[in-house]
Amino acid sequence: MFAVSFWSEDWFATSTWSPSAAPAPASSMAATAARASPSAASFSSAGRVPSPISSTRRANAYTADSLDYELEAACVLLSGGRDLSVESASAAIAGYAVFCDFSARDIQSDEMKVRLGPAKSKDFASGLGPWLVTADEIGDPARLGVSAYLNGEMVAQARLSDARWSFAEMVSYASGAEPLEAGEVLASGTVGGGSGQERGRLLEPGDRIECELEGAGRLVHVIGPRHAGGGGLIARAPQG
Repeated sequence: MFAVSFWSEDWFATSTWSPSAAPAPASSMAATAARASPSAASFSSAGRVPSPISSTRRANAYTADSLDYELEAACVLLSGGRDLSVESASAAIAGYAVFCDFSARDIQSDEMKVRLGPAKSKDFASGLGPWLVTADEIGDPARLGVSAYLNGEMVAQARLSDARWSFAEMVSYASGAEPLEAGEVLASGTVGGGSGQERGRLLEPGDRIECELEGAGRLVHVIGPRHAGGGGLIARAPQG
């Protein structure tokens, strides 16, 4: 088993970005985001207290046998707000980074049987970084390409222009009747072909999965060994 938790929503996922420093102002050229390691970043659903990726989620409570990756991009908010217009939402974005959402497909399958959509999400097991590039440096994010590599082989490639909605539109929608806060992370959802489930090949121990956003670096994780559950990491950023 892999020690993981539940699947994140497959349109956009809201999380709290908590590196050692707040996002840089949008006027700067580029900002260094938290390195993609368990000690450097943590994520939580909006309004919840973030917990480290390495935390134990009640011994033997949440484990899965079917671990998958999801290639995504993400934005970090410079400012918050409620009921934001698309224009205001665009101005609220500090910058962009590559995002990898690890998913437990067997738990997802059980959750979806009730036909109510994704009923349970998680507040860990995601990767963000290695860089946060400010919005003024990126310009129009729709021009950027994203790609994923499994054990050195390209397994997914797309452009953000393929998305149905822009980041500004997603942020605007997310703020409807609900306040957003500075520092929150909104991920795009999986790009077409950007998961192992779509290729019929889920992750196994020893796999090296790399997710890349054009101009924002490549995020690397190596999958750890299977075990009997009860906490521990499912994916580690290589050291050095």
